Amino acid sequence: MVLQDTDLFPAPSTSRSKLTPRSWPGITPESTATLQRIIKDSHEKWHVFFMRDYRPHNHSIHYALALWALGTDDEVIQAAYKHDCGMLLPRFKSPGTITLSNWIDHLGDDDAYLDFFNDIVKKQGVNGAVQEYIFSEKANFVAGRKEDQQPEMLNRFMDGIIHSLIQVGYGLEFNVPGLVIE
Repeated sequence: MVLQDTDLFPAPSTSRSKLTPRSWPGITPESTATLQRIIKDSHEKWHVFFMRDYRPHNHSIHYALALWALGTDDEVIQAAYKHDCGMLLPRFKSPGTITLSNWIDHLGDDDAYLDFFNDIVKKQGVNGAVQEYIFSEKANFVAGRKEDQQPEMLNRFMDGIIHSLIQVGYGLEFNVPGLVIE
């Protein structure tokens, strides 16, 4: 399965779980289109943190998705996102091209991985990318590397007050692969 750019940021859909409603009152084509634009805009413009030193996490998309899911109209969703943008850090440029052969060497580099994981998710899909780059043995321990140079991606995934888990959870729940990339 090869995804296109448009597949990374589709119109969000409601949860597939039988434990949650299939749709919520108040969701409109306008609110869905606004949310879709906001998600793409955030991915292209904003960093995952909103302060360099303290490093609190950017939850603007989580708020926007929650508002949408609760049936909020498009103007309120847009206003909330605009308000949050005033606090966000711009996305940083990658220090270099990340490839299959050097991806472990850049762990910890801000924003180094967005382009890399865009390509990985397009080629492997969300499930394949998460399995290979978070849960697989090679994503966590590489033979011959010193203990303090191991990738330990599962630990990184759970770090940061589990922000990564929140982000991936929203991406999976609302079927937006682009959120999982972040």
